[in-house]
Amino acid sequence: MAFHSCKNCDHPFGTSYKYCPNCGLNQAETLTLKTLFNNTIQNYFAFDARFFKSFIPLLIKPGFLPTEFVKGKRLTYLHPAQLYLFSTILFFFLFSFQVNKSADVLNTSLAESFNQNLGKLSEVEMEAERVKDSLNKIEIRNALENNNSILTLSEKEIDSLVNEKSTSKPLNFNLDFDEAKVDSLIAINATDNTIYKEMGLKDDAGFFNKQLYKQALKFYKNPKAGSVYKQFMESIPITLFFLLPIFAFLLKLFYNKTKTYVNHLVFSFYYFAFLFFVFTILIVLNYSFNIPSYINLIIILSCFVYLVIAIKKYYNKTWVGTVLKSMFLTLTYFIFVIPVAFIITLIISFLFY
Repeated sequence: MAFHSCKNCDHPFGTSYKYCPNCGLNQAETLTLKTLFNNTIQNYFAFDARFFKSFIPLLIKPGFLPTEFVKGKRLTYLHPAQLYLFSTILFFFLFSFQVNKSADVLNTSLAESFNQNLGKLSEVEMEAERVKDSLNKIEIRNALENNNSILTLSEKEIDSLVNEKSTSKPLNFNLDFDEAKVDSLIAINATDNTIYKEMGLKDDAGFFNKQLYKQALKFYKNPKAGSVYKQFMESIPITLFFLLPIFAFLLKLFYNKTKTYVNHLVFSFYYFAFLFFVFTILIVLNYSFNIPSYINLIIILSCFVYLVIAIKKYYNKTWVGTVLKSMFLTLTYFIFVIPVAFIITLIISFLFY
């Protein structure tokens, strides 16, 4: 029998073989645009028969895929991480169009509102500061004069103390700076470092504080809430990638003796993939039709019902225990984990938008 080597792995095999017995490459395959596209889809999204075998059961048979995968059917169905990756990419690709549109609306509306009210607000605030300053002067002068028998100050010394006390305006970490002075510095094209100091940045400030003042000035010069919103939304996939192992860890806390952490992680990958596919379907439906809000709400609430059924089938526990644990799991995740993670994501989005 004549032998030749595989084009991909150089494994020798008979010329009568159409596919390499070592790596499975089709030896007759030629590089065309169609081949390149199919290989890309198959390699990165596994868009083959396994996807269709996995997609329908994922939607209509809660807990089926993780159960089968743990049993050992690793090639029949799509790998949980691959299915999760495909679902997130698809969802955020479609969702990005709405994000870009919302970001543009936010930027435009905020800029218009800021330009219309900036002058009026500045005048009101400056007048309030002048009134406040005058009242402070009167109070300080009265206090000094009432106690002058002890202090023995001259009229000139009292004037000096009153003026010094009233004009001092310490700035704090909350960025409560004098907008009039900052506006003046911006108008004369002062350096950013000069403006930072006027805003209250200390010379020995750390990286976080410096970045905070930098972004605060950037936002003050050009208020673009849409840019922060867009950065925040683009950071959500990364945030969810870290939240998924936490979800698996919570499952381990509730079902510690039943499965290992890897088993909980497999379940989490499939469940999150299900969520993203549901949200993707909602985006397409709401884009194509005028879906009532209560229908969207019912579909979202059905995700909890799916979770209960999936946990029941995967962990094989009683219905009462499954419902209670699912409720505690969901409440813990949505009350403690997600808010903290999203606040951190929002802060990071502002610091680096």
